[in-house]
Amino acid sequence: MTAGRRLATAISLVLAALLLGRLSWDVHAVRMILALACCLVLPGLGWSRRMRLRDAGDTLALAVVLSISASVVVATAMALAGQWSTVWGTVVLLAVAGLGFVPSRTLQRLSPVPARSPRRAAVAGLGAADPDWVDWYADARRRSAAARARADAEARAIETQWADWYAREGGGMCPEPVEGRWSVP
Repeated sequence: MTAGRRLATAISLVLAALLLGRLSWDVHAVRMILALACCLVLPGLGWSRRMRLRDAGDTLALAVVLSISASVVVATAMALAGQWSTVWGTVVLLAVAGLGFVPSRTLQRLSPVPARSPRRAAVAGLGAADPDWVDWYADARRRSAAARARADAEARAIETQWADWYAREGGGMCPEPVEGRWSVP
């Protein structure tokens, strides 16, 4: 550790100790800091954990964004309704936070409409207009899989041709077209 880094660490520790000493005498400041931290993290934490991001920093950043968004939505709704209440706003934010930590399967079980019911499909607009939407969806998935398989086969053929050409020629010109398309070196 360099001397400058040691000095910066020592100054940071002294400032942290002074801050903690000051906060230990002022209960209201501690309450305010804890309330701010809870409002910035708690409402979105459960929802951001559902995303299963690999990085904890990304999860925390998403939690802060979702928490601020939820707070703004609740505050806007209360302001538009003309019913400003700190207690009810806190209750709604706690409900949002609590629902974020409830497992998805439990929420589906509590739903009045089962996940695979015709009513839910009609609500989504899938079963009302065309009763054969399930067949259409399955056909679209098959066509998509076939197109993906063709593209993968073409990419493998181009890669093989490129590798063969490069081994033969050693560079310089583009290889011959494969099925009417040119590969890009």
